[in-house]
Amino acid sequence: MQKKQSHQKTYMKEITIEFYSAGHTLRGIFHKPLCVKKFPAIALCHGYFHSNRIGPFGLYVQIARRLAQIGIGCLRFDCAGFGESEGEYLDATYRSLCRNLDDAMMYLGQRRDVLINQLGIVGHSLGGNIAIDVASFNSSIKGICLLSPNPTEASSRPKIFSKIELDDLRRKGVTRRKGIPASAKVYNPIHAGISFKKASRTIVKTLIVYGSRDPYYSHDQYMGLFEAFKGEKTIFTIDGADHSYIPIETRSELLSIIISWMKQLFELH
Repeated sequence: MQKKQSHQKTYMKEITIEFYSAGHTLRGIFHKPLCVKKFPAIALCHGYFHSNRIGPFGLYVQIARRLAQIGIGCLRFDCAGFGESEGEYLDATYRSLCRNLDDAMMYLGQRRDVLINQLGIVGHSLGGNIAIDVASFNSSIKGICLLSPNPTEASSRPKIFSKIELDDLRRKGVTRRKGIPASAKVYNPIHAGISFKKASRTIVKTLIVYGSRDPYYSHDQYMGLFEAFKGEKTIFTIDGADHSYIPIETRSELLSIIISWMKQLFELH
């Protein structure tokens, strides 16, 4: 009896990679398009809670495969202390995460199959804030796509933490949110409004996407962050989506927005 062969997608290869950042080996997957010899590329920076290069319900895998399908390489990687990368979760800091993403951009820039002047970032949740910071000083970045970034200003209390959890962060430097540790070394700079300061210095093209049912941040907060950017910018609301684009039925609209914007960013036809 002849075995049934599985259908193989031929538009890309998924390659396991490693690179170094601040003394740690970081691990990830590079989605390499096969339709062209040299191509634009983006790094995908994950969020904080429950996070690694897969993303909530495979969100980052979905984004990476769609990008590769249209000829854009995508590196989705684990920051130090997350997923399969070296390091300890509670040793991560806001600055170490920025360094990890910056080194990921350096990795992309050193690949012979990547167009050095055609680099971008997709950042989800905390990863979006890290993307803002790195884009404010890394001149190789052409555009950033921010999915549900933390848009809180220094004067507002983020809903992602309760008052007790925020008190723990201030007094102890660490708290537990739904049983998962969270460190002030990661969140303090963001809660102090660093993303608003960095946004005003970020001149790359910027896309912000958020869900209408995001339980943590409001429309007004997202618009406030949007207005802080001085360069060319676009913002979209996904009706019915939460912080991680659940229900998953809302992801078709999300992917359509990302793909359309990326095609314009990299001038793909």
